[in-house]
Amino acid sequence: MKRVGILLTVLLVGVAIAFAGCSGNDANQDQNQMQEQQQNEQQNGDVQNETSPTGADVQNAQSEARTVTLNGEFHGLADGHSAEIAVDGEATVFQFYDEAIAEQLEIMETGTMIQFDVETDDETGVMTIVKLYEKTE
Repeated sequence: MKRVGILLTVLLVGVAIAFAGCSGNDANQDQNQMQEQQQNEQQNGDVQNETSPTGADVQNAQSEARTVTLNGEFHGLADGHSAEIAVDGEATVFQFYDEAIAEQLEIMETGTMIQFDVETDDETGVMTIVKLYEKTE
C-alpha cells in the first residue's frame, strides 16, 4: 500500500513538471513572436511615433468614421459604456463614451423608443452613440 502511495506521488509530480514546462514554452514563444513583429513593423515603417495627432491624422480618423441617425428600442445597459438597442427588430450593442449620454441611458427604462446618432468606424466596425434625441410618439 505504501508503494502505491509513493508511485502516485511520483506520477503526480512528474505530470506537474511536464505541464509547467509546456506552459513556459508557449509564453516564451508568444513573447518572441511579438518582438519579431515589432521589429518588422519598425523596419517597414508601420509603427507611428507616439506624439499628438497632426491635422492629417485627424482628417484620416474623420474619413474612417461615418455617422447615421437610427431609431430603436432601448433594451438596457450591457456595461458602463455599452447599450443594447433593437434596431429593426435586431438587438445590437452600441458603445458610448460621452458622460451626458451615459447619464441619459442610465435612467432610461427598458422598452423606451429612442432616436440616436451613431458613428461607425469603418476600420474597426465599432458603433458609438454620439447623440441622443427625445423620441415622441
